[in-house]
Amino acid sequence: MQVWVHIDLKGLPVTPEYLSARLGDVRSVGTTHILLEWEDMLPYSGDLAMLARPNAFTAAEVASVLSAAEELGLVVVPLLQTLGHLEFVLKHERFAALREDPDDYGTLCPCSDEASSVIEALLAQVFALHPQCEQIHLGCDEPTLGSDARTAAAISAGADGLSGVLVSHVERTVRHASAFGRSCLIWHDAAMEMSQGCLSRLVATGVRFVVWDYRPQLNDASVHFARHLSLDTAASPLVATAYKGGDSAEAMAVDAAARMANQKAWSECIRGDAFTRTPVSGVVLTGWSRFGHTMPLTEMLPAAMPTLLRALGCWGDLDESKTVEAIERWRRADRTGAAVHDEVVAIAKLREQLSDLETQWRQQSSRLPPPPRLVKRVVSALAGPEGAVAALRARGKRLAELMGDGTLFRHDVDEWIEAKVAVATVRATRLMDQAVGLREGLSGGSGSVCVLERVGDADGGT
Repeated sequence: MQVWVHIDLKGLPVTPEYLSARLGDVRSVGTTHILLEWEDMLPYSGDLAMLARPNAFTAAEVASVLSAAEELGLVVVPLLQTLGHLEFVLKHERFAALREDPDDYGTLCPCSDEASSVIEALLAQVFALHPQCEQIHLGCDEPTLGSDARTAAAISAGADGLSGVLVSHVERTVRHASAFGRSCLIWHDAAMEMSQGCLSRLVATGVRFVVWDYRPQLNDASVHFARHLSLDTAASPLVATAYKGGDSAEAMAVDAAARMANQKAWSECIRGDAFTRTPVSGVVLTGWSRFGHTMPLTEMLPAAMPTLLRALGCWGDLDESKTVEAIERWRRADRTGAAVHDEVVAIAKLREQLSDLETQWRQQSSRLPPPPRLVKRVVSALAGPEGAVAALRARGKRLAELMGDGTLFRHDVDEWIEAKVAVATVRATRLMDQAVGLREGLSGGSGSVCVLERVGDADGGT
C-alpha cells in the first residue's frame, strides 16, 4: 500500500535544505509518496508573479527538492487548491472578480468565465516546475458556494443543483490537467452528499478520492464513503490521517496520543473485513501548518517529527524498537530540529500549567479575592527564578534563536513565537502580578483588595 506524507508550506515553511534532509528520514520508515502543498512558496511568474511570497523557493530550489526525492525513490505529487481554500490567489485585487463571495476570498466562483483560464494557468506553471510528476492533487475541499449570482443561477438551472456545479468544475479542471498528461486526486468531503449519478461522473474522469478523517474515533460517514468507493476498483480511494495539524489551530505541541489513535483507527478500519475485496490504495499522513491561508499557525514540522515517524512505523508494521531507532537517527541527523522539539514540548507543558491556574483563578467569585491557598499556589508556580514566567521567557528566547537562524524556516518565525510563546508569557506575567499583589496585601493585613481582574482567555483578554 502506498504511504504518503503531506508537507504543508503555507505556514512556517521550512527551507529547501531542511525539507530535502527530512525526506531521507521519512523514506527510511516506508514513505512512498510526498504530497507537497507549496501554495505561495512556488516561484510563480508572468501574470501570476504576485502570488509568490517574498523569498519563495526559486525554480532551482524546487528542482533540488525534487531531485533529492527522486534519488530516494520517492514520488512527489504537488497539491494545488483549485476551488476552496484558494485564498493565496483570491486575496489579490487582480483576482477579486473570481471570488464566490466578494467579501470572502476563500472560494473560487466556478461559474466565472475567467476562473477556468486562471486555474489552467496555475496548473501550467506548477507542471513546468514539476516536469516529472504524473499526478496532481486538486484540493477541492470545503468550498462555500451559492452566494454568487452566476453560481446560484447554475444551481437553479441544473438538474443536479449544487452537485452538478461542483462536478462540472472538477471535470473542467481534470481536463486541463489531462491535457498535460497528469492524473488527479481530490479530497472527498464535497462529494459525500452527491447522488450516485454525480459521483459516477466524477469517477468517470479518472479522479481518485482521498477520504480524510483526523479524529481518534472515525466518523461513520467517512468510513461508509470510503467503503462505497472501494467497491469500484477504478475509484479505489486513499484515506488520510493527520500527524500534526489535526486538532486545534492553537496547538503548540503535537497531541501524540490523539494522532496515533487516529492512525490506529484508520489502520484497523481498512484492514478489516469491509475492505478485503478491494482494499484502499494508500494512506496520506497530512501535516497541516494552518487550517487555512489566513488562519493561525499550528504545530511546526520539526516538533512533529517523532510523531510522524511513529505514525509511519504504524503503517509499516514496525515494532517499537525500529521506530525508536528511526527517531534516534533523526535526532542525530537533525540536532537543531531535535532541540526545537524539546523546547516546544517544555513550553507546551508550561502553557498547560498556566491554563490550569487561569481556570482555577476564573472560577473564583469576582466580588471576593481568591482564597490564600490559591494565591500561594499561583505565586509558587509562576514567580521567582524557578517559576513558569521566568521559564517561559528563557525558553522562548532560546526557541526564537533556534528557529530564527535560517536553518529551518523561511518565514513566519516571529508570528509563531508571538502566538505560541509571547502571548502565554504576557498572560502568565499578568496573573503572577495579580497574585503577588494580593499576597502582599494579605500579608500586610490591609484587606483592601476585594475585586480582582480575571485573566486567562486564550487571547490574553480578561
